[in-house]
Amino acid sequence: MKTLSYQDVFSRLSHINALENGFLKRTIDSALGFYEFTIEDVEGLFNLIWHYRVSTQILTPGRWYGGRLYTVGQVAQLMIDRNLTFDGLFNGTYEGKYDPNWFKSCAKIDANFSWSHFSQLVVQLPSNVERIDCPTGAFRLIDGLHRSLVASVKILRHEIEFEPITGILVIQPPLKMFG
Repeated sequence: MKTLSYQDVFSRLSHINALENGFLKRTIDSALGFYEFTIEDVEGLFNLIWHYRVSTQILTPGRWYGGRLYTVGQVAQLMIDRNLTFDGLFNGTYEGKYDPNWFKSCAKIDANFSWSHFSQLVVQLPSNVERIDCPTGAFRLIDGLHRSLVASVKILRHEIEFEPITGILVIQPPLKMFG
Protein backbone atom coordinates (compact mmCIF):
# COMPACT_ATOMS: atom_id res chain seq x y z
CA MET A 1 0.00 0.00 0.00
CA LYS A 2 1.12 3.48 -0.80
CA THR A 3 0.41 6.38 1.56
CA LEU A 4 -1.55 9.25 0.02
CA SER A 5 -1.88 12.81 1.25
CA TYR A 6 -5.17 14.61 1.77
CA GLN A 7 -4.31 16.79 -1.22
CA ASP A 8 -3.74 13.70 -3.43
CA VAL A 9 -7.09 12.21 -2.46
CA PHE A 10 -8.95 15.51 -2.70
CA SER A 11 -7.51 16.13 -6.17
CA ARG A 12 -8.31 12.63 -7.44
CA LEU A 13 -11.87 12.68 -6.14
CA SER A 14 -12.51 16.25 -7.27
CA HIS A 15 -11.35 15.30 -10.77
CA ILE A 16 -14.19 12.74 -11.05
CA ASN A 17 -16.73 14.94 -9.18
CA ALA A 18 -16.99 12.38 -6.37
CA LEU A 19 -16.82 15.05 -3.66
CA GLU A 20 -20.27 16.30 -4.65
CA ASN A 21 -21.38 13.46 -2.37
CA GLY A 22 -21.59 15.16 1.04
CA PHE A 23 -21.01 11.94 2.99
CA LEU A 24 -17.83 11.18 1.07
CA LYS A 25 -16.58 14.76 1.48
CA ARG A 26 -17.14 14.64 5.27
CA THR A 27 -15.47 11.23 5.44
CA ILE A 28 -12.40 12.49 3.57
CA ASP A 29 -12.24 15.67 5.66
CA SER A 30 -12.32 13.74 8.96
CA ALA A 31 -9.92 10.97 7.93
CA LEU A 32 -6.72 10.16 9.80
CA GLY A 33 -4.97 8.87 6.68
CA PHE A 34 -5.25 7.44 3.19
CA TYR A 35 -3.68 4.53 1.36
CA GLU A 36 -3.72 3.49 -2.27
CA PHE A 37 -3.98 -0.21 -3.05
CA THR A 38 -4.91 -2.44 -5.96
CA ILE A 39 -7.73 -4.96 -6.11
CA GLU A 40 -5.84 -7.65 -7.98
CA ASP A 41 -8.55 -10.25 -8.56
CA VAL A 42 -12.28 -10.58 -9.06
CA GLU A 43 -12.82 -11.94 -5.54
CA GLY A 44 -11.44 -8.67 -4.15
CA LEU A 45 -14.17 -6.82 -6.05
CA PHE A 46 -16.92 -9.30 -5.20
CA ASN A 47 -16.05 -9.23 -1.48
CA LEU A 48 -16.39 -5.49 -1.02
CA ILE A 49 -19.13 -4.85 1.51
CA TRP A 50 -22.18 -3.22 -0.04
CA HIS A 51 -23.36 -0.01 1.60
CA TYR A 52 -27.04 -0.72 2.26
CA ARG A 53 -29.46 1.89 0.94
CA VAL A 54 -33.23 2.07 1.11
CA SER A 55 -33.13 3.23 -2.52
CA THR A 56 -31.73 -0.17 -3.54
CA GLN A 57 -33.69 -2.35 -1.13
CA ILE A 58 -34.88 -4.56 -4.00
CA LEU A 59 -31.27 -5.83 -4.14
CA THR A 60 -30.81 -6.28 -0.38
CA PRO A 61 -34.03 -7.76 0.95
CA GLY A 62 -34.62 -7.90 4.66
CA ARG A 63 -31.80 -5.69 5.94
CA TRP A 64 -34.04 -3.53 8.10
CA TYR A 65 -35.78 -6.58 9.56
CA GLY A 66 -32.91 -8.42 11.17
CA GLY A 67 -31.35 -9.32 7.86
CA ARG A 68 -27.70 -9.19 7.04
CA LEU A 69 -25.37 -7.08 5.01
CA TYR A 70 -24.30 -8.12 1.54
CA THR A 71 -21.15 -8.05 -0.56
CA VAL A 72 -21.08 -6.52 -4.04
CA GLY A 73 -20.81 -10.02 -5.50
CA GLN A 74 -23.91 -11.19 -3.61
CA VAL A 75 -25.91 -8.17 -4.77
CA ALA A 76 -24.80 -8.73 -8.39
CA GLN A 77 -25.70 -12.43 -8.18
CA LEU A 78 -29.11 -11.54 -6.77
CA MET A 79 -29.70 -9.25 -9.75
CA ILE A 80 -28.84 -12.09 -12.12
CA ASP A 81 -30.91 -14.67 -10.21
CA ARG A 82 -33.95 -12.36 -10.37
CA ASN A 83 -33.36 -11.44 -14.04
CA LEU A 84 -33.13 -7.75 -13.17
CA THR A 85 -31.51 -5.29 -15.58
CA PHE A 86 -30.20 -1.81 -14.93
CA ASP A 87 -32.48 -0.35 -17.60
CA GLY A 88 -35.46 -2.13 -16.07
CA LEU A 89 -34.59 -0.85 -12.59
CA PHE A 90 -34.09 2.69 -13.90
CA ASN A 91 -37.40 2.55 -15.76
CA GLY A 92 -39.25 1.28 -12.68
CA THR A 93 -40.20 -1.98 -14.39
CA TYR A 94 -39.98 -4.22 -11.33
CA GLU A 95 -42.14 -4.63 -8.24
CA GLY A 96 -40.33 -3.99 -5.00
CA LYS A 97 -38.86 -1.29 -2.78
CA TYR A 98 -36.34 0.85 -4.62
CA ASP A 99 -35.82 4.26 -6.14
CA PRO A 100 -35.51 3.99 -9.93
CA ASN A 101 -33.48 7.22 -10.03
CA TRP A 102 -30.65 5.56 -8.08
CA PHE A 103 -30.20 3.22 -11.05
CA LYS A 104 -29.85 6.01 -13.64
CA SER A 105 -26.05 6.00 -13.27
CA CYS A 106 -25.98 2.19 -13.40
CA ALA A 107 -27.93 2.14 -16.66
CA LYS A 108 -25.60 4.73 -18.20
CA ILE A 109 -22.45 2.92 -17.01
CA ASP A 110 -23.84 -0.43 -18.20
CA ALA A 111 -24.54 0.91 -21.69
CA ASN A 112 -21.05 2.39 -22.08
CA PHE A 113 -18.90 0.29 -19.74
CA SER A 114 -15.15 0.74 -20.05
CA TRP A 115 -12.43 -0.17 -17.58
CA SER A 116 -10.54 2.94 -18.73
CA HIS A 117 -13.36 5.09 -17.30
CA PHE A 118 -13.87 3.01 -14.17
CA SER A 119 -11.77 5.21 -11.84
CA GLN A 120 -10.76 4.27 -8.31
CA LEU A 121 -13.03 2.95 -5.58
CA VAL A 122 -13.04 4.44 -2.09
CA VAL A 123 -13.30 2.08 0.88
CA GLN A 124 -13.13 1.98 4.66
CA LEU A 125 -12.31 -0.75 7.12
CA PRO A 126 -15.48 -2.62 8.08
CA SER A 127 -17.18 -2.23 11.44
CA ASN A 128 -17.55 -5.22 13.75
CA VAL A 129 -21.14 -5.79 12.56
CA GLU A 130 -19.97 -5.68 8.95
CA ARG A 131 -17.22 -8.21 9.74
CA ILE A 132 -19.78 -10.56 11.26
CA ASP A 133 -22.26 -10.19 8.37
CA CYS A 134 -19.60 -10.35 5.67
CA PRO A 135 -16.65 -12.34 6.99
CA THR A 136 -14.96 -12.38 3.57
CA GLY A 137 -15.25 -8.59 3.21
CA ALA A 138 -11.96 -6.79 3.72
CA PHE A 139 -13.38 -3.32 3.03
CA ARG A 140 -16.69 -1.44 3.04
CA LEU A 141 -17.33 0.36 -0.22
CA ILE A 142 -18.11 4.07 0.26
CA ASP A 143 -17.67 5.40 -3.27
CA GLY A 144 -18.08 3.49 -6.50
CA LEU A 145 -21.26 1.56 -5.69
CA HIS A 146 -22.74 2.04 -9.16
CA ARG A 147 -19.51 1.21 -11.01
CA SER A 148 -18.66 -1.81 -8.89
CA LEU A 149 -22.17 -3.25 -9.18
CA VAL A 150 -22.26 -2.85 -12.97
CA ALA A 151 -18.78 -4.37 -13.34
CA SER A 152 -19.69 -7.30 -11.06
CA VAL A 153 -22.89 -8.06 -12.98
CA LYS A 154 -21.04 -7.87 -16.30
CA ILE A 155 -18.30 -10.18 -15.01
CA LEU A 156 -20.82 -12.71 -13.68
CA ARG A 157 -22.67 -12.61 -17.01
CA HIS A 158 -19.33 -13.17 -18.82
CA GLU A 159 -19.69 -9.90 -20.74
CA ILE A 160 -16.30 -8.57 -19.61
CA GLU A 161 -13.11 -9.87 -18.01
CA PHE A 162 -11.93 -8.50 -14.68
CA GLU A 163 -9.14 -5.92 -14.69
CA PRO A 164 -7.24 -4.69 -11.60
CA ILE A 165 -8.87 -1.74 -9.83
CA THR A 166 -7.20 1.03 -7.85
CA GLY A 167 -8.68 1.67 -4.43
CA ILE A 168 -8.29 4.37 -1.82
CA LEU A 169 -8.53 3.18 1.77
CA VAL A 170 -9.74 5.91 4.12
CA ILE A 171 -8.73 5.47 7.76
CA GLN A 172 -11.33 6.94 10.08
CA PRO A 173 -10.86 7.99 13.70
CA PRO A 174 -12.27 5.52 16.24
CA LEU A 175 -15.92 5.97 17.13
CA LYS A 176 -16.59 7.78 20.38
CA MET A 177 -18.30 5.35 22.70
CA PHE A 178 -19.05 7.78 25.52
CA GLY A 179 -19.15 11.54 25.92
